[in-house]
Amino acid sequence: MNKPASEKAQNIEAVYPLSPLQQGMIFHSLFAPGSGVYIEQLNCRFHGELDVEAFRRACQAVVDRHAVLRTAFVGESQGELMQVVVKRVKLPFELLDWRGLSEPEQQSRLEELQQADRAEGFKLARAPLMRLRLIRLGGELHHFVWSHHHLLLDGWSVPLVMREVLGGYEAFRRGGEPGWVPARPFRDYIAWLQRQDAGAARAYWERTLEGVGGATRLGLGAAQGTGRAGAGERRLRLAPEESEQVRRAAQAMQVTVNTLVQGAWALLLSRLSGEREVVYGVTVSGRPAELEGVAEMVGLFINSLPARARIEPGAEVGAWLRGIQDRQAESRQYEYSPLAEVQKWAGLGGGERLFESLVVFENYPVESLMGEQAGSLKIDGVQLTEHTNYPLTVVAELRERLVVRLKYDASQYDEATADTLLDYLSRIIMQMAARAGRKLADIELLTEAERRKVLVEWNATDAAYPRGRWIHQLIAEQAALRPHSVALVGDSSRLTYGELDRRANRLARYLLSLGAGPESRVGILMHRSPEMVVSLLAVMKAGAAY
Repeated sequence: MNKPASEKAQNIEAVYPLSPLQQGMIFHSLFAPGSGVYIEQLNCRFHGELDVEAFRRACQAVVDRHAVLRTAFVGESQGELMQVVVKRVKLPFELLDWRGLSEPEQQSRLEELQQADRAEGFKLARAPLMRLRLIRLGGELHHFVWSHHHLLLDGWSVPLVMREVLGGYEAFRRGGEPGWVPARPFRDYIAWLQRQDAGAARAYWERTLEGVGGATRLGLGAAQGTGRAGAGERRLRLAPEESEQVRRAAQAMQVTVNTLVQGAWALLLSRLSGEREVVYGVTVSGRPAELEGVAEMVGLFINSLPARARIEPGAEVGAWLRGIQDRQAESRQYEYSPLAEVQKWAGLGGGERLFESLVVFENYPVESLMGEQAGSLKIDGVQLTEHTNYPLTVVAELRERLVVRLKYDASQYDEATADTLLDYLSRIIMQMAARAGRKLADIELLTEAERRKVLVEWNATDAAYPRGRWIHQLIAEQAALRPHSVALVGDSSRLTYGELDRRANRLARYLLSLGAGPESRVGILMHRSPEMVVSLLAVMKAGAAY
């Protein structure tokens, strides 16, 4: 039964606008319900004697503590969405018992649960936008699944929340209370956003994106997705010695590993699209240094914004990467800009995108932060998953190894294409790391074996040719043998051998009537097309040269 309006109003704590990225996420969430877009899931296993009630109580206490975790998004029907924080909300917490299932059955059931949970999504106007499930697997082993909408939290916030949950759990388990200091609310960040200079941001982005024609698209005509909605992910892990080489190379070039990965992706986009200038998206932390205590604040601070890179073949890798980093540093002053507004300032319409791919560099150690607070529990199998609305998302992180994950829209790309893209990307990264003075033009996508296949094996097209026979005579023979077989395909037309030969004969007779013949030359000025081929054959049939 629905609560009366007066009771609902009494439960409202605060109302305030959305952050820039929240605005974009709302649009995509409403546009593709059931797609799992921006539904985040944290999975992990707890080993040890778990006090379920103390754990549930700790989770609820963290929700009570942080206003952003009690937030709904209301006002879609009025055309202006607002964040509405409620004072009290009961956290959905489900305890499942799978101890009677075999390990393969447990794994299969878990995958089904995760998939169904993502598809279920959340009603944005109803807080809290999260669900918790604790699954008993056997003995002292539990699997924990925490699903929430990305509208609430960024990646940096997730370990902060889990650190508090685990700390609260230990306190409640011992019969005490968590010794938390008051949390600074997310609304303080929204207030900071409202004080920023929109005019300065507009001037910067108009200048930076002047002349951009839209998103850079990969020239992968052969890439085939499944045709069904969904997301896939492939992963690349560099060896420890390769990862250390990348780390040292970036340091020597005076750039971050993030910049090196971005540069590698920009060069790959250029090579595959054929464009000298490319645009891709980058995710920025969005946490302003001047906002006191921002590193410990919980909420969605990140933003996704365009990065523009021009590929100069003669540029040295180190200098070129420093240029990318310098432009990124300048853009940080305006990283509060809403992407929808940036697209307008770039002169793009509502249905157009500035970028089709996104680069994310993760520097929040979820597993280690959780491990520090585990206390009586041992935690492993920590995994945070999410799906964006972009066709391709490159996620890189560097700890002991450089790990690059490529998330892709399965309706547009397949697994083999994703593997190829990762393979190309790793080659570019390692070549950049090998020598800072190397020219961009010297970086190769193909291995020596692949180059040989493309340049030699695939070009071994020698065929026996009848001696003393001209090409127009051979085509005339084909027209007699198989007149209805397709001979030529153009942008908007196709000709069979019979049609090709008839049209060439007509044109040849006309050329003969004008005096064309042996020892004469006919000039042809045409675009590449079936009509051009007809003209060439007609000149040959007339006995002339073209």
